[in-house]
Amino acid sequence: MNNHQDNERNLNNEESGTTCIDAPIERPLYHPIEDIERRAVLELRPILEAWVNHDKREKPIHLIGNNAYGLRIYQNHSRLNMHVDQSGTHIISAILHVDHDSKSKPWPIVIEDYKGNTNEVILEKGDVLLYESSKCFHGRPKRFDGEWYSSLFIHMYPSDW
Repeated sequence: MNNHQDNERNLNNEESGTTCIDAPIERPLYHPIEDIERRAVLELRPILEAWVNHDKREKPIHLIGNNAYGLRIYQNHSRLNMHVDQSGTHIISAILHVDHDSKSKPWPIVIEDYKGNTNEVILEKGDVLLYESSKCFHGRPKRFDGEWYSSLFIHMYPSDW
């Protein structure tokens, strides 16, 4: 099987195991690209470490890359219910917004901060959002209005966790 056939086969896979996705018409597609996932962890680790160490602590926090996955390709009418991620491995996270179809309406991610305020963030192609995914409720409660919306997700945890 050549790479094109592999990509076609992978692109047709529906993502399983994620229960917070509400997709009444079509589940998101999942298209793993191992080289990009591996590179995302390597490239984003120093950025995430700088972010968690912004207060110049005495003992800097070093992060271990737990996983990166994607591309997750949401389809029309998808919704991501508010949730928190796994507390053992998904402590410091990033969403790399790959792209979305040109006719789709903005689809904000909503993140609840430590004071209970909700913040809506609209990501454009190439934007990276850093957040504490196991502590801050987050999701996309508004239904997606468009053909497709694709992101890559990166999760890390402190080395002394």
